[in-house]
Amino acid sequence: MVLLWSFWPLLTPVAAAVEAEWVDLLQSRARQFTTILETSQPEPFVTVTARNVSLNAWGNETAPGVALELVSGSTAITMEAIKIKGGLIQSFSLNNRNILLQRPHMDQMDGNIFWPGPQSKWGWPPPKAIDPTPSKDFTTAYALEIDFMTRSFELFSPVWEEQNLSVSKKVSVDVSRMSFLIDYGIHVGGDTKIKWAPWEISRVQPYGLTFFKTGSEQTSGTWPSLDLKHRDGVTWFPQVGDKASGKLFASTVPSLPSSEMSWLAHTDGALLFVKCFHHIPNGTQAPGELQIEIYDGTDYVEVEQQGAYQEVFPGQPVTWRVEWLLRELPAGAKPIPGERLLVAAADELCS
Repeated sequence: MVLLWSFWPLLTPVAAAVEAEWVDLLQSRARQFTTILETSQPEPFVTVTARNVSLNAWGNETAPGVALELVSGSTAITMEAIKIKGGLIQSFSLNNRNILLQRPHMDQMDGNIFWPGPQSKWGWPPPKAIDPTPSKDFTTAYALEIDFMTRSFELFSPVWEEQNLSVSKKVSVDVSRMSFLIDYGIHVGGDTKIKWAPWEISRVQPYGLTFFKTGSEQTSGTWPSLDLKHRDGVTWFPQVGDKASGKLFASTVPSLPSSEMSWLAHTDGALLFVKCFHHIPNGTQAPGELQIEIYDGTDYVEVEQQGAYQEVFPGQPVTWRVEWLLRELPAGAKPIPGERLLVAAADELCS
């Protein structure tokens, strides 16, 4: 015991030094772990769910449908579709804020619909098998298939007997781009080929701002003209809701000189909705149509684009992809004609 105590003054500084090293090491590891927790983000994930979807703005009527949701951190982008009303895409939301029009009553036209063009082939209303809402038919329904493995869904219309034609829409997600992909299809039966153009109609709330890159052609046809603004190669339509209905048919140009993609964009002042699609040259559109169409319904706006007018062969459907992106308005951007930050954002999203 005397021997141990005689060495204690020599061992104490060594023990203290070892203890200090361990404390430094533990603190360093703790800082590294804290940094990992602060900087790491959870991986984005996608869910697809069969569920009843609200049919109106009040939420007191529902119908069988599907919800596809992409979540990354605090951002959730959700698309909901229903089987009735023409396999309608009823909502497209960013953190529960819907950019599409949702009416107070289910018998009104709203949401996003798909038609075969041109309209001159079927007049008005649309064929019930494709879009029964204008005919007030709420029993005709699309078939719905959900693929839980790929986290996607597809809607199939009944056959339009007069033309032996049906349409489909398959929706999936590109996680890397935080976007939704809609692959539309036009299918014909029998033994005769026929020409059609794919046509997407997105209905949005009034008082927004719709814009696209200006092409070489713009006309209103027999409709009243829209009050358009033209700034730096971009056409802008600020809808004010106090004028008679009007329409615009227009061509557009690719988003960038080296790109094959064009875009059509809309903002409600808080969200930026961008649709990306393949540019079609002048002369390849359906008769009486152009690639871009905007319809001012006074209390809503239709933001529309079409694909090429082409032959559809039996058993060989024409497919057409449209990419949807929904974002917060860019920092510093104002929802006014000529806002370059909006154009830059649309260019970047569709690049």
